[in-house]
Amino acid sequence: MNDTTVTDSFGRQVEFSDKRFLASAVTGLIPISYLLDKLNLLAPVERVLGELFPSSKNTLILPKTMFRQRLLALVAGYEDLNDHESLCNDPGFMTVIGAERIAGSSNLCRFENAFDRVGIDKLNQT
Repeated sequence: MNDTTVTDSFGRQVEFSDKRFLASAVTGLIPISYLLDKLNLLAPVERVLGELFPSSKNTLILPKTMFRQRLLALVAGYEDLNDHESLCNDPGFMTVIGAERIAGSSNLCRFENAFDRVGIDKLNQT
């Protein structure tokens, strides 16, 4: 039997084993998330989001986290905002996003509706 235990970025232990198990439905997002980080593909978008949504002390979930969450959910085929209620409880999805806390559907709806034409134009120019 081959068992390997590693620690993720939140200090949680993850065990890999040759035993059968049910994986998260979003396991395929791991290499995509890795490439987004490694190639720094979202840096221009995150810079614009920082300008459009300045950080405040009351912000529990950063705009760049919500953007990444929405993007990767779309890649995984979760196009409806209501799907995020179940994704919020998926530890695999949270690990792929790289955050201990991710937005629910109502927060994502407010985030998407906060964009105006100027903000969308800035994002299109990146």
